[in-house]
Amino acid sequence: MSFGISILFFGRRHAHANPQAVVAAVLTGFAIASYSVVDGLGVRASQSPLGYIGWLFLLECIPGAWFILYRRRVLSAVRWRTILIGFVGGLVSAVAYGLAIYAKSLTSLGTVSAIRESSVIIAALIGVIWFKERPWKLRLLAASVVAGGVILLALRV
Repeated sequence: MSFGISILFFGRRHAHANPQAVVAAVLTGFAIASYSVVDGLGVRASQSPLGYIGWLFLLECIPGAWFILYRRRVLSAVRWRTILIGFVGGLVSAVAYGLAIYAKSLTSLGTVSAIRESSVIIAALIGVIWFKERPWKLRLLAASVVAGGVILLALRV
């Protein structure tokens, strides 16, 4: 799967990666790996997946509520349509994350994490079809390699 993602990076001709972007991406990968392991251990230790998810989301609401109160003047200028889009996006994201945590109580962390990252495939397809990103053949090749990795992990080959 990592090879499939790297196809996008190394397949670009005459492209030079911004070092800050690469560092940020690597740090993001470490952060995701860290919270994935912590969540996997936490949901298993709790012996109550729904309880763990509920407490996690409740405790995550505290900084969100503080931010809304702290920035209320700036946020009051935001259009309701924008707030609604943000709310729907946050809700969908929370449901997806809750499902990922629940799945970690059912099977191995590696399997869940790998399948969860299949979003790369969906993002590549959206980029090619909706945003007309190019080179499309390279993107679809990379997405196919990632999909193959997800299938292999799911089958535990």
